Parts: sequence; C-alpha cells; structure tokens
Amino acid sequence: MPSKRQVRFSKISGFLLVIARLVRMLLICWGVIALIPIVLAFTSYPGRAYQWFATDPARLREEPEYIVLLGGAGIPSESGLIRTYYAAEKARKHQAAVVIVAMPADTNNPDNDLVRMRKELEMRGVSPDRILFESHGRNTREQALQVARLLGKEFANRPVLVVTSPHHMKRSLLTFRKAGFRNVAGASAVATMQPVDLRYRGKELGGRRSPVTPDVGGSPFLRYGVSGNLAHEVNFASEFVALVYYWGRGWI
Repeated sequence: MPSKRQVRFSKISGFLLVIARLVRMLLICWGVIALIPIVLAFTSYPGRAYQWFATDPARLREEPEYIVLLGGAGIPSESGLIRTYYAAEKARKHQAAVVIVAMPADTNNPDNDLVRMRKELEMRGVSPDRILFESHGRNTREQALQVARLLGKEFANRPVLVVTSPHHMKRSLLTFRKAGFRNVAGASAVATMQPVDLRYRGKELGGRRSPVTPDVGGSPFLRYGVSGNLAHEVNFASEFVALVYYWGRGWI
C-alpha cells in the first residue's frame, strides 16, 4: 500500500503533467495563430483589406469648400508628410478651397507640428491665407466635432474633402458623417512610385556569401510585396479594433 508521501507526490506529478500538456497545447495554438498572418502575406487578401479601408463610394457634388488635413504623426513623419503632400495637391486643384489642418499641438511652441505642416503646404504652393488650424482634437471623433464648430451652423451641408492615410479613411469618413457632415468625401494619401522593372539577376551583381541563399531578384513580390502585406495586416488589425471601439462608443 503506497504511503501518504507517495500519494501526495503522485497527485503533484499528475497536476504538473496536466499543466505541461495545457502549456503545450497553448504554445501550439499560439504558433498556428502566429503563422496565419505570415501565410496571408503571400496572398492578395491583405491588399483587398487595404483597399476596403481606403475606398469610399461618396463623391462631392460640387467643388470642396474645405479640405480637412488630418495631421497623422505630424512632421517629420511618413504619415504627416504624405498627407500634407496630397492636401497640397488637392488645394492646387481646388483653388477656392480652404485647408484646415487638424492636429493636436502645443500652440505656445513656435515650431509645433501645425506650423511645420503650414510651411510644408506653403512650400507646395498653398497660400497662407487659405490655411486654418484645428489644434484641439485629440482623436478623429474630437477632430470632426472641432471642425464642425469651426465651420459654424451651416457645416453639415458644406462640401468637405478629408485627406488622410488609406487605412484611416473609412473610420474618418464614418466619424465625420456621425458628427453631422452630410456632404463629405475622402482623398487617400496613397504612397506610389513610377512603374519600373525592378527585376534583376543575382549573378550579375556578384557576391553570394552563402550558397543556400536564394536569388529572389526576379520576384519583386517576394522582395517588397510580402513585407508590404504584413504592414497592411498590422494596419488592418489596428483599424479594425478602432472601428469596433468607435462603434461601441456610438461615434460611427
């Protein structure tokens, strides 16, 4: 007959075995989940999700009176610079439109992000008398409300064009419409480059330290497309969570 010590040891061993199996199952599940975005990066689905966030069927019925530039991460930053570039492009196309730069900033600092974005717009041909600031909005919801106050009582029907990053466009337009804007559309600040042939043969460039390193010069998708899709997946996850949160708060 086993002793009490042996029985206690057997129970502890059984408990530890159950914990070890549970941890093993969790690690396997986590590994499978971690592989899903990697596998998806080799497909077209991340690009489709990116397009879904970036596009909106609404078009302005007339020339925009206001171009709302959502500041992103300010300047210098990738999002701030490319949004400002597109806002300047739209401002040159719509000469009568006023540009509203919506970006929380320390207005006591003479070199804040709003000032930098204004200088960037001026450098690209936008007259300073066409630029207004909205410096109080700390998120997209508050920015929409502050822009509405800035435009006055008739803001709802004024034609407004929102410039922001592609993955942020759907939430931005839904938020502005929920805030009361009835004539609003978007212009996505999409990063583009001239179409050139980026294929090459590794042998022509020399090198090759490891004989097992593959030559991917003939596949621009493997060199750039996969990493781009992974970035789309990160943006998708972030924006999806934000959309759910905004929906739960009644902001969209």
